[in-house]
Amino acid sequence: MDVARQHPVPIDRSDGAAWLAATVRAQPDSLAFVYHTVMLQYLDAVSRARLLDAIGDLGATSTKRSPVAWLRFESGPGEMELRLTVYPDGVDRTIATADAHRQWIAWRRHGRDDD
Repeated sequence: MDVARQHPVPIDRSDGAAWLAATVRAQPDSLAFVYHTVMLQYLDAVSRARLLDAIGDLGATSTKRSPVAWLRFESGPGEMELRLTVYPDGVDRTIATADAHRQWIAWRRHGRDDD
């Protein structure tokens, strides 16, 4: 708490897709990083589509000098997945799988199903 008092962080109250589109930009010589965990399942279909579109739009503005990384821990088929998509290439990798409460985690060395 002392650190939080000494270094207050602004907190924005906003729709996630609107905030992302208005706030985050790919910048030269910088990595734009988007992270979320166990939230997509709680969004209605329209909000989820808007958020995924906003992330895709951000990725579309990226370049090799201004990449975008999207890291998320969300439900997968049968277990949770830690996934990483890196733009501008748009390569999507499963980094790990885990149970819903992270009592176990299975890391994948190369983000491939054959690891």
